[in-house]
Amino acid sequence: MTFYLVPEITLGVLVLTGGYVYAVSPWNPDRVARVSWPRVIAFLAGVVTLFIALHPPLDTLAAESHFSVHMQQHLLLSLAVAPLLLIGLPSWLQEPVFRPWLVRMAARQVTRLPVALIVGTVSFWLWHMPSLYELALQERVVHDFEHLTIIAGALIMWWPVLSRTHSVPSASQPMQILYLVVLSIPSGF
Repeated sequence: MTFYLVPEITLGVLVLTGGYVYAVSPWNPDRVARVSWPRVIAFLAGVVTLFIALHPPLDTLAAESHFSVHMQQHLLLSLAVAPLLLIGLPSWLQEPVFRPWLVRMAARQVTRLPVALIVGTVSFWLWHMPSLYELALQERVVHDFEHLTIIAGALIMWWPVLSRTHSVPSASQPMQILYLVVLSIPSGF
C-alpha cells in the first residue's frame, strides 16, 4: 500500500488551511479578534484528519471493500473532522455567512435539535444502503459526493452543540446533554 497525493483533495485542504490561517492571522485587516491557540490547533487537527481520511492508504483500503476501514473513514469524517472544524472556527468568522436573512432562517431551521439529528443520521446511514454503498465504491464522483454529504451532515449534526454564533445559536446546555445521549443511539447501530 503506497501513499500518494490526490490533487483535488490536496488542493482543497491547502485552500481551506490557507484561507483559515490568513483569516485568523494579524495580516487580515478584517480580523475582529484574536483566535486562541487551542481553537487554531483544533481547526488544523480537523484539516489534518480530513487529509488523512481522504488520502491513500486509508482511502484505498476503504475503496477495496474493507468495510471496517470504510467505516473508520466515515467515522473520522463525522465524529472527528466536523467537530474539530467547528471548534476551531471563531464566531466572528461565521457570522458574515448568516447575514442574509434567508440563509440565517434556513440555517436556524436545519440546525434545530430534531432536524439536525435527522440530517446527520440520514446523511451517514443513507450511504450505507447496499445499492448506494456499491455505487460509491464503483464511481469516484459518487464516492467524493458521499464524503461531502457525510461532512455536511455532520457539521449540521454537531452545530446544536458547538455553535458559538448569535445568528444560529447552539441549544441550551441541558438540551445539548440530552441531544448527545440521543445522538449516540443511531451511532450504536
